Amino acid sequence: MIRKQKNLRSGYWITGIIVILALILIISVLLFIPNTPRKAVDGMLSALKQGDFNKVYEYVDYQELLENAELDSQSAENQDKEKLLFEKLEWKINKINENGDNATVEIEITNKDFNVIITNYMQKVLKSAFGGENISNEELENYLYELLADDQVQTATNIKTIELTKQEGKWKVTANSDLTSALLPGFEDAVNSLNSITD
Repeated sequence: MIRKQKNLRSGYWITGIIVILALILIISVLLFIPNTPRKAVDGMLSALKQGDFNKVYEYVDYQELLENAELDSQSAENQDKEKLLFEKLEWKINKINENGDNATVEIEITNKDFNVIITNYMQKVLKSAFGGENISNEELENYLYELLADDQVQTATNIKTIELTKQEGKWKVTANSDLTSALLPGFEDAVNSLNSITD
């Protein structure tokens, strides 16, 4: 009986060690997954979809944007509204090309159709301007967010190539007009249409 109890205790002890070793192995694998262009792109897009804009900074090089624009700190309310931009974001990575510390990723990306959103918004602005309505900037801003929050808003899919660079051993997505065009399908077309009207 005593020997049987000792064998049981030994069995539990061995099982415990195996479980601990398995956990250590899993944690080690998770901590040391190599940084790749795919991981950087997936990480950035996942953070955008979740509305975790602080985490986006881990995957994106904002240097080009910082050189060309002054970024103001955003209120919590504005950040909540900005989450609407990417709540329908879906993506599929088609192709990855690495060349030293540079890489390009061809991605098929789906998001809200910003051509429709911006066009509808501008129709409201023009109607206000030419119809003699006195609509405040706050009302126009709220209307834009109503368009973004509409569950019936259409989506658009496009295929874009985005750039990455390796910085201090980590891949970072380059924040430029190509990235904007990929994330906000139809936005560039809407802006070009507006420019042609105002020229």
